[in-house]
Amino acid sequence: MDVVREALELDPTSPTWLRWKTRPRNHFARNRDWKAWNSQFSGNVAGFESGGVEGRKYWRVRINYKHYKAHRLVYALAYGIDPGTMQIDHISGDSQNNSPENLRLASNAENSRNRGKNRNNTSGRRGVRWMGNRNKWQAQIKINGRACHLGMFTCLDEAAAAYDVAARQYFGEFYREEKTK
Repeated sequence: MDVVREALELDPTSPTWLRWKTRPRNHFARNRDWKAWNSQFSGNVAGFESGGVEGRKYWRVRINYKHYKAHRLVYALAYGIDPGTMQIDHISGDSQNNSPENLRLASNAENSRNRGKNRNNTSGRRGVRWMGNRNKWQAQIKINGRACHLGMFTCLDEAAAAYDVAARQYFGEFYREEKTK
């Protein structure tokens, strides 16, 4: 955390929300490296875009040969808390929006509740799948790692509504309304 605070500052004009400070001499092995680094990077946007899970892109920052997810650094700088083993949830679901107001601590289960549809989703709706052997839509939700059956429906919208009601009830603040076309 000390190195992060000495190396970076929050900047809402930066796409990563991070900007390099003039780094102190003790961050470098040699005087030459310290001067070269500060003349090249001090005051610049910190971070680079990198691919993530299921095509989501994240901002990353490299400090002393180690890569960090930028949203974890933004959270730590904004709230003065090292997130440790906790995950950082992007409330809006936009993995590139590192605004401190869009970030919150979450367990793995809580963070999963706020995600979008799976890439292999064929119904186009969360928690709903077609059951060809019954010619109906099945709605289900996962709670504490267990799949809970919500019902079988002839109408996709009814199945999606059943999932939505359950998700609002069980997910609380981590519920995210699904955007449909």
